[in-house]
Amino acid sequence: MATDTEMAPNREIDQVLNQTEIGAWIAKNKAVVVIFAVLLFGGIFGWGGYHSLQGKKEQELGKKIYEFQESSYTQLIDKKLSPADYAIKFKALQKEIGDFEGLAPVLIKSSEHLVEQGAYKEASEILRIGLNSYDTPILSNMLSLHLASALEDLKDYNGAITVLEDLNTSSKKLFEDKVYLDLGRLYIAAGNKEKAKLNLQYLIDNGKEAEFIKLAKLHLQDL
Repeated sequence: MATDTEMAPNREIDQVLNQTEIGAWIAKNKAVVVIFAVLLFGGIFGWGGYHSLQGKKEQELGKKIYEFQESSYTQLIDKKLSPADYAIKFKALQKEIGDFEGLAPVLIKSSEHLVEQGAYKEASEILRIGLNSYDTPILSNMLSLHLASALEDLKDYNGAITVLEDLNTSSKKLFEDKVYLDLGRLYIAAGNKEKAKLNLQYLIDNGKEAEFIKLAKLHLQDL
């Protein structure tokens, strides 16, 4: 059974990911990444620029998101709004916004702030709603990885495994090496050594990223 220390590489692996598979994906999808980066780091929050690019309906939805970011989201960051109350407000906004992807950057950043505050349950709840709302491959992958991580923090290893197995069997998977490594770790934590070996060995035999393969070998040695 893995200890909390052994589960810590999940955070470190995210750093490796930024230099490996995600880097390759960005190189092939620069236009999509630029748009998403603008939304995530200022586009949807920079109301003026966003306003000029969208139709009337999108403008109205974008305004609601901006107002939410200026109020409830800021209150969450400043710890003036409890994670539980924030989750309620976010769910209400998500219901109103529907599948408009302009909310996705706020969702991802919100989940990260909730996790930082130890509110793993609330983070997993809003991530699951987002995962059921968006079909874009990059969003499906990012939300699945964030959700699996939040469930792992809750020690709901089987729940995290289900999320990653669903992603792994879909046509939307982008970060295959990371998914197999995480599945290996999670199966170890869940006490299923056979499934852990299968996922880690698959990564070792078929993986493309040396860092992930190295980590898989280290985990496999402990089984």
